[in-house]
Amino acid sequence: MKLQHSNPIQAMLIFALLLVLLSGCAGGNTEITLSVNTTSDGKSLAGVWISLTPQNENIESRLQSTDANGSTIFTIDAGTYLLSASKEGYSSEIIEREFAESGELNVELKPISGAGS
Repeated sequence: MKLQHSNPIQAMLIFALLLVLLSGCAGGNTEITLSVNTTSDGKSLAGVWISLTPQNENIESRLQSTDANGSTIFTIDAGTYLLSASKEGYSSEIIEREFAESGELNVELKPISGAGS
């Protein structure tokens, strides 16, 4: 069996491409699953607006609404964030938290008395 010598430029380009691909895989993004539940009956609460505001000024805030299961998924860089959860008829919740790895965060909202919800 005869081995062929590869083109050095081609080998360098393949190596550079592999480095780019590998650095993208280890980008340090943290996937956070946020579940929002009411405290009155423990059931999931859909339609809650979740805002994530990073303490790093170079990253934009994210705003998403929870689905029918009371959950939403954010893919964010590790760091400290201010999380705000709000829905009409419920008291808002604000939490400051550092996220260093993937995980789940449960946020419970309390109904406001006389709000008709």
